[in-house]
Amino acid sequence: MKIKIIIVSCILLLILFILNATAKEMSCAITTSCSTPLLYLKNETNGYYNAHAQLPSIATYPYALCCESNKTIITNTCEDNVFLRLYKQTNSHVQIGNYSGPYSIYSYKACISAKIGSIECLYQPTCPPGYECLLSIASSEAWAENKTNAHVGPCEEYQTKVCCRIVDPPVVSFIYPTPPNGSRRINNNEIINVSVVGDADIDTCILEWNGINESMDKIGNGWYVYCQKAKVTSDGTTYFYRVYVNDSFGNMNATPQQWFRENAKPEVNVTIIPTNPTTIDDLNCSVSGWDKDGDNLYYYFRWYKNGQLVYESYQNLSYYVILHGNTTKNEVWNCSVIPYDGYENGSMKFDSRIILNSPPTLDSIQVNQTCVAYNQPVEVTSINASDNDKDDLILRISSYPKGFDLCNSTPGQPERMCTMLIPWSDSATHAIYGLVEDTDHSYSPERNTTITTDNSGPDPPFSLSPANNTALNITTITLSWEAPSDNGCSQTIAGYHLQITSSPTCDSGIINETYLQTNQYNISLGENVYYWHVRAKDGLGNYGTWSDCNKLIIDTQPPNKVSLVSPLNNTCTLSTTNFKWNETTDNGYAGIYYYHFQLSNTTYFGELEKENLTEQTNITQVLAIYRTYYWRVRAVDRAFNYGPYSDIWSITTGDSSCNGIERLACPNNGYICNETCHYTDRDYSKVYCEYDIKCNGFVWLSYAIGNSCCGDDGEEDDIEQVADDGRSCCYNGQVLVDDSAIASILCDNGELYDCNGVATDDSGLAEHKSTGDIQGIKYCTANNTWVTATMLSANAYPRVSDIYTPVLISASYIGMDTNKAIENATVIITIYDEAGNIMVNNQYMTYNYTSHRYDYYYTTTKRGVHIFVIQASKPGYQTRTVNGTFAAVVGLSIVLYLNESDGNLLKNLTRTGYYVLYEKNNMVKGFVPLGIPKYMSIEQIGNQYRLEILQPYTKPTTLLVYTKYKRGMIKSAIELIREGRFFDLVSPSFAYHVMEKYPIEVILKNKKINITGEKLGLGKGYHEIEIWVKKARGKKREIEIKKLR
Repeated sequence: MKIKIIIVSCILLLILFILNATAKEMSCAITTSCSTPLLYLKNETNGYYNAHAQLPSIATYPYALCCESNKTIITNTCEDNVFLRLYKQTNSHVQIGNYSGPYSIYSYKACISAKIGSIECLYQPTCPPGYECLLSIASSEAWAENKTNAHVGPCEEYQTKVCCRIVDPPVVSFIYPTPPNGSRRINNNEIINVSVVGDADIDTCILEWNGINESMDKIGNGWYVYCQKAKVTSDGTTYFYRVYVNDSFGNMNATPQQWFRENAKPEVNVTIIPTNPTTIDDLNCSVSGWDKDGDNLYYYFRWYKNGQLVYESYQNLSYYVILHGNTTKNEVWNCSVIPYDGYENGSMKFDSRIILNSPPTLDSIQVNQTCVAYNQPVEVTSINASDNDKDDLILRISSYPKGFDLCNSTPGQPERMCTMLIPWSDSATHAIYGLVEDTDHSYSPERNTTITTDNSGPDPPFSLSPANNTALNITTITLSWEAPSDNGCSQTIAGYHLQITSSPTCDSGIINETYLQTNQYNISLGENVYYWHVRAKDGLGNYGTWSDCNKLIIDTQPPNKVSLVSPLNNTCTLSTTNFKWNETTDNGYAGIYYYHFQLSNTTYFGELEKENLTEQTNITQVLAIYRTYYWRVRAVDRAFNYGPYSDIWSITTGDSSCNGIERLACPNNGYICNETCHYTDRDYSKVYCEYDIKCNGFVWLSYAIGNSCCGDDGEEDDIEQVADDGRSCCYNGQVLVDDSAIASILCDNGELYDCNGVATDDSGLAEHKSTGDIQGIKYCTANNTWVTATMLSANAYPRVSDIYTPVLISASYIGMDTNKAIENATVIITIYDEAGNIMVNNQYMTYNYTSHRYDYYYTTTKRGVHIFVIQASKPGYQTRTVNGTFAAVVGLSIVLYLNESDGNLLKNLTRTGYYVLYEKNNMVKGFVPLGIPKYMSIEQIGNQYRLEILQPYTKPTTLLVYTKYKRGMIKSAIELIREGRFFDLVSPSFAYHVMEKYPIEVILKNKKINITGEKLGLGKGYHEIEIWVKKARGKKREIEIKKLR
């Protein structure tokens, strides 16, 4: 193939040379002017035939020899050839340019040169092909042979012609196997080969190699030759080269500069990751390759397992992966990589790994019980235990990290389980640790979990019912209690142990003993005194401590009949009378609780004037004079057995002589008046003096007048009318009452004025109109009609109620003329919430013929304070309006404000294990409902702590409060509660808030203890408080509010 290419190249070059040789590349002529004359000519006639010559530098002859070429520029310089010589510069004979003798050689030269190539000239009769005839010459003598001492003329004039041609420089070209220009080579041995074709013989070839000239080997001679040079190259090196050639005429030519780069082989490092692989690891054949030429690299991967090829692939990645699951323990894996840069491969590199044992894995451990007791068996199970090598596993459990002291399973797959016995006898949370071990003694990561031990029983049951020292008048009873909470992790109550004994300490004389699943027990007991207690058992079988030992009395026998003492039957008494009777005895075990006193104006006691319960054997009553009353008493024991009534005795009230006139000293200013002193405002806290005005045996009270009871002149307390014109009734001009109303008042002139100011007989009743709460018998309306004065009062029962629980709102509408309820009246109620929204609008209340009151039942789901407004009216009676409040809540609360005193308060307040809150033994102690951590909060404000206990409304509880109050203060508080004014202290503005409670507040103060306020939440039903003095551990006397139910 190479020989064929060389032959074809030679043929083409030969054809090209022949064509060049036959083609005339230069033309010459004699003319009068040109840009570059070679020689000037002139004869005797100023023509150019048979002419003498003149050098171009003289330029005075008329004719010039001019030559031109289409491939180069012809000049008259002497670089290439001297085509003629002149004897002298002008008007001279000529000789051929290459004349060498034997005659003299002319000194002046006529030259011809080419910018490209050179000029070759011949002297012969005919010009060969490719030569141009410049002119012809002939000698004057034969001896000169037309070579010297000659005339010159155009080519056709003489036989000897001056023939010249342009000799082109040689053509040099790179040929195979010369590296192509800009190529990348990988041989490290190169041959630079050129072909040279010229118009003349080729002389030399020179290789310029990275700036250094070296001779080349020439193959052949003449005008067509080859030149070669062998070179050894280095990887990663760039080579620049060209070839210069010279022919025999001195023509030189060169190739363009070319370059090639000997490719640098890529290199690579191979690492299998990880260093110590196991069966759970992926094998990453990580390669790090580089190339000096900056070429992109490709890699040829081969994976061998135990020497056997298992995978191969070309990848342009930095690593190739064998995924886990394809390897087995103890296998040898080899990764070999050959890099390729797009030109040639680099050296192969490899790395090897042995597959090691894979340690087992374990997500967690799990116990079948998290709350346990001492020595109880517990199963521990592995969760997601596995071994990639399929080894058998052993689960090992310990009470400390990396230990195996509790239990170990048998070997196997996949999940393991072992049973441990609880070694802890305390009540705490303990950690256990577990791992799995394979047959190569490799361990999984250690996992842990916790187990809580509970080796103590629940709290004592509380809120025992019946309460301590309760007396009942039934023999079939239900013993119940509130379930306590468990102190330990069990948090369950599995049962109870109940004992009924005859011992006040419940430690002996067991009458009944039973084990229960529920918190109540029905039993029939005979009449006697019993003592009972109960304890709870949690779900792990731990029994707690006993509850308090409660006393229980069964008594179905009523007390004996009461005998009356004074006032004697059918006697006259003063209006303030003390009734006395003898103490009686109880027929059972309960004992007398109180006496039931009744006073009536009839012997059948159909309508009661007075009714009271008292622990005393006497009671004082204030009665109206000039009336006959009947009274009786019966005893009630602590089991609420009512004894028979005593005999019925009667009395009649009057003045000191029983004549209906009661004269007392008026307390206003020390004077003793002849007038009668009367009480006003119905609470008998004020007195004033007036004339006795009698009607049917009653004394009716008129309006209070004046600042003193009596005057020394008998005139200052005169009574006159005060009209609406503002004028004074009294002679001294003093205004006694509001002058915007018309007062019809008894005056000392014996006249009584009606609403129209008409005088009437003063023997009637005193009548007046007032805007206050003090009423007379009749009122004058706006249209001047008389109506009977009335009184309207109302209450809500209970004042504080759970939502969804009906509230009874009851109103009493009484006429002042008879002090009896007004039937068939129109009584309308409207109820608002705290925001003023109407909840009930103008609903009629129903008259209750038993209680003689108007009733309305109201149920709401809206929490908060509610305000009711009631209006009562009936023709002939005064229209009255009254309002009141009640609250609907979710629960009630106990709030204690306590100041820090010894640094232990906060710690003790948060100690809720037994639901006891205390500081030492003299501060505050409370038994509160189950679930205190949920319902109790403690807030610190400075050095004061605010303790709140939310008392669920559906589970009213017993609250015991121990404190160092003085007995008198406690008694005052209890009396406040018993009189009903306890409920007047409800304060919606602060008591009802986001905690959803509406406490009833009792303000008690004690500077030493710094209890600034207590709110006692009351549950449903009847509430009673008992108090007595007790000793605290024999050191101090304290007051105990014993019972709140």
